[in-house]
Amino acid sequence: MNAQYLSLLGFLVLGCNANVELGNRDAGTASGGSAAGGQSSTNVATGGQTALFAVCGNGRIESAEQCDDGNTAGSDGCSAQCTIEAGWACADPGEPCHWSLCGDGIVQSIEQCDLGRQNGQGASTCSSDCRIISVTCGNGAVEVGESCDDGNSVGGDGCAANCATEAGWNCTGTPSTCVSASRCGDGIVELGESCDDGNTAGGDGCAHNCLVEGGWTCATGQPCVLMCGDGLVQGAEQCDLGAALNGNDQCTTNCRIPGSSCGDGIVQSGIGEQCDDGVNNGNYGGCTSNCLLGPHCGDGVVNGPESCDFGAAGNLGEYGGCTATCKLAAYCGDGIKNGPDEQCDDGSGPNGNGGPTSTCTNACLEYVHG
Repeated sequence: MNAQYLSLLGFLVLGCNANVELGNRDAGTASGGSAAGGQSSTNVATGGQTALFAVCGNGRIESAEQCDDGNTAGSDGCSAQCTIEAGWACADPGEPCHWSLCGDGIVQSIEQCDLGRQNGQGASTCSSDCRIISVTCGNGAVEVGESCDDGNSVGGDGCAANCATEAGWNCTGTPSTCVSASRCGDGIVELGESCDDGNTAGGDGCAHNCLVEGGWTCATGQPCVLMCGDGLVQGAEQCDLGAALNGNDQCTTNCRIPGSSCGDGIVQSGIGEQCDDGVNNGNYGGCTSNCLLGPHCGDGVVNGPESCDFGAAGNLGEYGGCTATCKLAAYCGDGIKNGPDEQCDDGSGPNGNGGPTSTCTNACLEYVHG
């Protein structure tokens, strides 16, 4: 009885092996064609078990596949042959692959941007997957592609409507503070100037702030000429009876009242003097040779020891502005946490806000690490 059972068992084993062999041969023939979905099939027999076919694009890693993201499209990390493409990482079968070089600070391949460790942090304009985050000109934050942002989209103030620094201006800080880059007294008529006679002394037709003084005319490249003699009292003139009458005991040929003396240390407002310090050398904070105010804080021109000057009406000491003594008021980048919206402030040096070791963004916001 036992011998019969053993004989029967041997027959069944031989039959199973024959089926496997037949299945392998049939599968081998099928491998030359195409499996479902038009993909090439590969016969795999493991330990004499039922044959398997590797199908790229089914969301399962089979046989020699390195990845399978559920599709047969390339350039998404997993190629049409289910091999991992360079620069990608594919962790889970059936899931999308991820670009593995995003965050190295180098913009390459499919990346739109790469700010390194700042990707996706705080006010960064580059996302954690190296895609550009929408930039808004006029929000007060200097973002990718912007050279300034003064919190508005109006041009003519140094920062143009597209957040580019306008010619003749310097813009710094966040929000940006823009000041004229032109230098009065260099002999070149630049933005904001109506004359430039090569000096910053007033009383010669071109004032200390390079604006034409009343009663004068200034041609480019030529000395300014006093319009004394036109019969109109204007600018530094004390009188003007007209060219034919000037030069008598009432009005001199240079339109001064005989006997008056600019420089005597007495301010005679009745004859047009704004000041008279007796020196009248036109120095900063002093008086010009024709008794008009020289360069001073509040005249709207940055000169002398001033850091800024928005004019007497504009030097209000507000955040991001200028103080009454023409010094910069509190601003993002001064190294002091102040203002209503600052969360931090590491200053504006190489390792300051937005720098490699700073935990504070250029907008004085703390990086959000997630």
